[in-house]
Amino acid sequence: MKTSSVGSVIIDSKFIYNLGPAHADERILVEKTAFMVVFLDIRGKVLKEFRRLYGDEPEEVFDIEQMLPGLVYKAGSWRNSHVREAMEDGMLKQWLDSKADDRSGMRNALSVLSDATGKFGFADACHAAGKLLARGHFPSREDMESYCSRMRECSEGFSINTTGVELSVYDSLLAQEAN
Repeated sequence: MKTSSVGSVIIDSKFIYNLGPAHADERILVEKTAFMVVFLDIRGKVLKEFRRLYGDEPEEVFDIEQMLPGLVYKAGSWRNSHVREAMEDGMLKQWLDSKADDRSGMRNALSVLSDATGKFGFADACHAAGKLLARGHFPSREDMESYCSRMRECSEGFSINTTGVELSVYDSLLAQEAN
């Protein structure tokens, strides 16, 4: 099959699978199973897997991780984006909504979120950004990478301090920096 100019494919005449603009106008292979639809490049490398859609009504699914980089360049479309729609309600979504009119600030925030999403996945990047945002400012790329890496290594709220040194004094310094 060939993807559309926005990177989507229509299967079974009514179900739209959106791979994102990175795969626009691309020739791909499609494998349908009972539960999954798998999209592969022409060499057979898996591009994306989606849960297979069934039913009488047309439906559309999106690869949020592929759509986020495009949103960085079209930050003004945040309020109507599928990325916003897929994001859980909470501090991060509210903060991004409040910055929607600041194009350069929004572009920077979406770029940081996009980079973290590429490395750690959309859910983990959003979770980390929300937790770090609670400290009073949008996190830097380094903050995001550090937090996401730590989430992978340790369960949240769990820290191994083998030194026995009291580290709470540093927590108060971090709180002062945020102000």
